[in-house]
Amino acid sequence: MERALPVGLAPSRNTGGMLHDHYDGSKATWALGVFRDTDAYGDSTQEKDGAYNVTSRVTWAPVHNDDASSVVHLGLAGSWRRPESGDARVRTRPENHMAPYVLDTRNGGSDLMTDQITNYGAEVAWVGGPWSVQAEYIAQSISGVGGAEDVDTTGYYAFVSWFVTGEHRTYKAKNGAFGRVKPNKNYGKDGAGAWELALRYSNLDIDAPAAVSPLAGNLNDITLGANWYLNPNTRIMFNYVMGDLDSNTDAYDGNITAFMMRFQVDF
Repeated sequence: MERALPVGLAPSRNTGGMLHDHYDGSKATWALGVFRDTDAYGDSTQEKDGAYNVTSRVTWAPVHNDDASSVVHLGLAGSWRRPESGDARVRTRPENHMAPYVLDTRNGGSDLMTDQITNYGAEVAWVGGPWSVQAEYIAQSISGVGGAEDVDTTGYYAFVSWFVTGEHRTYKAKNGAFGRVKPNKNYGKDGAGAWELALRYSNLDIDAPAAVSPLAGNLNDITLGANWYLNPNTRIMFNYVMGDLDSNTDAYDGNITAFMMRFQVDF
């Protein structure tokens, strides 16, 4: 239902320009863009020149049959960022968007001061009929200024899924990404839709001393999931999330559990 913990390190919506292309023969893609930080409405939050972000991603599918029922996907990505504000912040919820943030680099009301942020990541996925395995690793380094310490954060996840009803995840080689699931038979008079069972483990580790970030630390999550796809645009999702928090503030540590359901129409 929710993205894995490392998503807190991934660049979000920015305004800029991007070049990209794909190669059908080798099932490879590349993308390179230059962006500026924006707010939630796409407006630039920067005023100075030179504070740009450069982000790139390449993918390759060495295995990809015609109906995408057998796929091997590999990818690398990187982002070099210079926030004009000089501020940086990493925070995450426990894979429950209605929960509060449980890891946060902010110290009181102050963000980390920096003049450069570097991200890099690797991704791999395999599809073999109804079975699928996917994993991703992201690392980020926030360079300290004025003698301040660098803050390094790493995150990763791995999941396995199985379509009980025999479907498989669809893969778009032109984008180096997975698409929506199409049931063999939509829910209705002649069909029951598609059922998927999934298990994911994810981790986010913010390496910062307590004096810099009292709520930095380590979070591990295990998520059990069941998804019912009524048709390609409609699904019902069930998740049980078990989290283990170990932060710089011992009184804040403990286990986090949640059961969630979602009815979703995608168009």
